[in-house]
Amino acid sequence: NTNAWSLWDFSNGITGLPTCLEARSGGRMYLGHIGGIDIYDNGVWSVMDLEPVGISYIFDIKFDAGDNMWIGSEEGLWKFDGTV
Repeated sequence: NTNAWSLWDFSNGITGLPTCLEARSGGRMYLGHIGGIDIYDNGVWSVMDLEPVGISYIFDIKFDAGDNMWIGSEEGLWKFDGTV
């Protein structure tokens, strides 16, 4: 540990204002926001656009023992069994 802070914002990684965060093994972080999820995987950012599916405001992200992604949103509870 170097006791240093890093900031990711619209200029260097994230695409929406964070509403929730979920950590995964292997260094992945899932950051929920309006219309999608930004995924940080060991230094690389990608985005999962959820607006085409009909998911808007994301309140929470969790993964179960079967590696299914559960999303609490403005519309209700969603389950995703695919891979990113």
